[in-house]
Amino acid sequence: MGSEEPRPTSDLDESLHKIASQASTLQRAAFIALCVIVGILILGVLVLIFRTRADEQRIESSCSFWREVVSLPVVAKASRGSPQTSKLGVTLILGARNSFIGQDCPGNIPKPSPGLQYLDRLYHV
Repeated sequence: MGSEEPRPTSDLDESLHKIASQASTLQRAAFIALCVIVGILILGVLVLIFRTRADEQRIESSCSFWREVVSLPVVAKASRGSPQTSKLGVTLILGARNSFIGQDCPGNIPKPSPGLQYLDRLYHV
């Protein structure tokens, strides 16, 4: 029976060293890729935080505007010094009420006045 002689250990050491070197290179590349992905995710989260904060400020500004418009007086019947509120005015006030409620603004707005309700039915807004 022919028995083969075992390979010299120096050959094995070189092979193992080569494999370890390749594994080390792959590990470095994987670590760098992981760092890049984590960096991109962190950047994305920061962008979302800043955009959300900016949107909140815009909504707060919008809510304060709607609150001012909703509180405008409505003249249901014309008298000597004050003409009746126009259809445009009623439409703006009702739209402001809808926007205030639709944007889920903090705080409450007063119930629509009887004059506003009357003009809403009159103008079919």
